[in-house]
Amino acid sequence: NTHDNPDANHAVVYRLAHDPVAFGGARELFAPTLGGTVQRGTLQSEVSVLFWVYRLAPSHLAAYQWHHLIVVVVAFAGMWALLRRVLRRALSHDASAERDALADQWAALLAAIYALIPFFPAFSLGVAGLPAVAWALWQLAEPEAKRPRWLPWLVLVVYAVAGPVYYTTAFAAAAGTAMLAWLGWRRRRTP
Repeated sequence: NTHDNPDANHAVVYRLAHDPVAFGGARELFAPTLGGTVQRGTLQSEVSVLFWVYRLAPSHLAAYQWHHLIVVVVAFAGMWALLRRVLRRALSHDASAERDALADQWAALLAAIYALIPFFPAFSLGVAGLPAVAWALWQLAEPEAKRPRWLPWLVLVVYAVAGPVYYTTAFAAAAGTAMLAWLGWRRRRTP
């Protein structure tokens, strides 16, 4: 069985979003679609984009499509911002409007390819949002006067609250640690 039911969690989230136990305590019982009874505490938190999409959507199919659209937009925006910064920096030896336009075009093309990857639905926002987290950490590591300072913090807070961080915490911790080490090394080098 190569498929392995990658979308099976959507039925449980849909049922949880429309069940009166959704905001209940950890000891309340919940009967998922596939039968049996589990405690509420074993299921996902209500603080996730997936839960609220299923809570607000008029049908299961609409919720599934809305969630996929959100994942594609997040993946594209995060990868585009990161690649745009990387490619512009790589081409900075010959800074011109044409080089910046070329960097932006390549960033958009590669971001579109990344956004069309079929992410596993259960933690798709966690994985699709990783380029946005890398971009936000880079923005905070090298502050520029013309950039808004609140945007990287907003990206990090939304990622931590809205996505399934438990699948991507190792990356975020490693990237944050590397950024702090690099900042410390750079401060020692600067007279």
